[in-house]
Amino acid sequence: MKKRICLTVLFMLAAVAQPAWSADHIRTTPGTITALEAGWAEDTVSVQVHSHLVNPAGCAHPEAGYVTSTTDRGRKLYQDILRDAFWRHWPVELLISGTPGDCPFGKPRLISVLVRRP
Repeated sequence: MKKRICLTVLFMLAAVAQPAWSADHIRTTPGTITALEAGWAEDTVSVQVHSHLVNPAGCAHPEAGYVTSTTDRGRKLYQDILRDAFWRHWPVELLISGTPGDCPFGKPRLISVLVRRP
């Protein structure tokens, strides 16, 4: 009986946590960066790219660009890569979070940057 209760609780917890595990992150098509905007008193960067707009998390303001999150430990690296790609006119592909509601400042959250030299 005790084993059955433990298994039931485990399955219930897995069902609750499952949406975070199955988030479908989407990569943008390659495009050059058209704008970079730093922060508003936060350690973030908003980026606009000349490519098809993606908004898998259903954010309120996708037209305002993609944004790094203040909670991401890798944001400094993302921001450095974005700045270099901007100045060199290299195309980037951005991986955007598909976790519902993952929208810092109402914008889609950038979770990875891919740069390929032309």
